[in-house]
Amino acid sequence: MRLRVRFLAPVLALCLPAACLLGETQPNEAQSHSALLHQTKEWADIQPHLPSPDTASPAILETAGDVLRARRFPEDALEYYRDALAKGGNMAALRNKMGVVELDLHQELVARASFLDAIKANKEYAPAWNNLGVSYSLSRDYPHAIRDYQRAAKLDGITATYHANAGMAYFNMKDIEHARQQLIVAIQIDPEVMQKQNQSGIDAQILDRQNYGEFCFEMARLFAEQKDVTQVHLWLSKAQGSGYDVRNEMRADAVLSQYMKDPVVQLMLTGPSHVRRQSVSGAPTGNSQMERNFN
Repeated sequence: MRLRVRFLAPVLALCLPAACLLGETQPNEAQSHSALLHQTKEWADIQPHLPSPDTASPAILETAGDVLRARRFPEDALEYYRDALAKGGNMAALRNKMGVVELDLHQELVARASFLDAIKANKEYAPAWNNLGVSYSLSRDYPHAIRDYQRAAKLDGITATYHANAGMAYFNMKDIEHARQQLIVAIQIDPEVMQKQNQSGIDAQILDRQNYGEFCFEMARLFAEQKDVTQVHLWLSKAQGSGYDVRNEMRADAVLSQYMKDPVVQLMLTGPSHVRRQSVSGAPTGNSQMERNFN
């Protein structure tokens, strides 16, 4: 699956900028990374326009943090969020955003502490519950993650990401029936929840490379039950592109076997390899086991 931590201001998505590797980034590594970024032309362009932490309001400092996060200056974004907090900014919102950045930096345990602080400040803040669940999903603690996703969904019943995350957690636990239930709810709220990036930058969505082909096949099956042919084609192509044995699995599936005569599916299954590759959209890339998107 493609644990997208599909979350972030202008960067959310479905995928986080870097693939998620389990493990904590060391402080000296973060400092070195920040120093290198400060040598770029982009930093030279943006730095003169940043507000002064001494005189700017919490809202302006938070906005600067959002811009820096979107422009891929995570350590600097954290500094501006801390400055906003020090000036009395919204604790729940800021600690949640800090956690999103820390996840991006592969600091899962630090991020978890940030999300817990956000929840402590506002127990009704659904994004923090969702992102806390993501931190547990990244540690493969799926039962704990599901509880947090469900808490987020209870607080906010119109955000598809929370149900999608719960569905993927169930899928990783091989609880296909509960996974289907959650994914059906998610795509009923937003049929494209697994495809697009959320632009708010505060909700993380996660897709796991493990069993990705099987997951894509299951998504195709769900859309076939809803008679959404376009989405069936899309998810079958993703499954095919991941190396999943789509042909044999379709033959054995009562729902998808009817698509064996579909011209698009036939081309996908029998066409030249370069044609099959062109039909694939959004399969996970890279060597990591997980990718994250912040919504």
